[in-house]
Amino acid sequence: MELIKLNHDEGRPDLMRVGVRAGIRGLAITASNYVGTIQFRSGRTVEILPKIGKDVGHRASREIFLRMLEEVMELDFKESGPSHIDTSRMPILEVFITRFIGYVQDVVRKGLASAYYDVESNERFLRGSVVFQQDIVLNAAHRERFYVSYQTYGLDRPENRLLKTALNLLYGLSRNSRNRRDIHSLLCHFDVLPSSTDIESDIDKISLDRNMRYYARALKWARIFLSKKSFNVFSGKEVSFAILFPMDELYERYVFSTLCRSIKGLKPVYQEQSFLFRDENGRRRVKIKPDIIVKDGSRCVAIIDTKWKRIFDEGDVDQSDIYQMFVYSARYQCQNAILVYPRVSDVSFRYSSDSIDMVLRNFNYNLEKPNLDALLAMVKESSGS
Repeated sequence: MELIKLNHDEGRPDLMRVGVRAGIRGLAITASNYVGTIQFRSGRTVEILPKIGKDVGHRASREIFLRMLEEVMELDFKESGPSHIDTSRMPILEVFITRFIGYVQDVVRKGLASAYYDVESNERFLRGSVVFQQDIVLNAAHRERFYVSYQTYGLDRPENRLLKTALNLLYGLSRNSRNRRDIHSLLCHFDVLPSSTDIESDIDKISLDRNMRYYARALKWARIFLSKKSFNVFSGKEVSFAILFPMDELYERYVFSTLCRSIKGLKPVYQEQSFLFRDENGRRRVKIKPDIIVKDGSRCVAIIDTKWKRIFDEGDVDQSDIYQMFVYSARYQCQNAILVYPRVSDVSFRYSSDSIDMVLRNFNYNLEKPNLDALLAMVKESSGS
């Protein structure tokens, strides 16, 4: 209940609902299209996994969730971290921590990057330039000192501060002795560094040139753990840590990423912004943003909208989704419109419009055994490819 109250107090979208469910006595708490992990200060961990179908068990659902994260965030859950560690029985949060440790270990092996940075301090020796205003205030009675500003070369750069800050956070969160031991070992390499005092500012200052590309995966996860702008990360009086991913967004990005990786000769575009009207002054009005548009040059050959909804028969299809696809097809003058649902049944439909040249179909995406070839064939049907 404290998590639900925290959710409303912080003005977030509803993460959980309280209500009555068939077969359950009393009130039930239901996750509202969010997946991830919640760790309470008592040590208890709750995992929220994608609800796909009756025949998909806990283990398969967990594997699907991790595969989707791996695809969307360009991470590799198989290659990072010590290969002898079996993460299949670990809580998901510990899996995340284990993988982050692997990425940071890779950074340390290849060497922490150094950079020039500015320093202001009260010194016994004159170097750089004197900051006269501060020097007068601090050293009126200590003329043997100089308040100076200078540049030095070292490890104190935002990327390293963020990694240290994330390691310190996870050392307090982890309940796994191996993870805690590995984090403690890694922190020795960051001992001379301060932690980040302004996380968002340091995130904005991240600069990875070609010599620092090996930092990329570690910093992606550091941002997830540290930044509240990254999905939903929060804590409270009873909640030690929670990291929850909006399933609608994760699913649409997963479909887009797998489509980009597989399609040839056509260009998928993610959430292209367009407008339906112009007012009397020529200003554009009524913004629309389809999930995915597939283009052949400048021509739209398919409009795809992903829906994280379980469709067992045509009656489960929301009419608002059909209206939305009609608008998209009319705006882009595109005949081929596809609603992509997670596969829980074999229901299929094909609607032709009497008003515009448009065909609307559904595609059931098999998340256990991705059937992308069938989706690609559907996308290319009107492209001439």
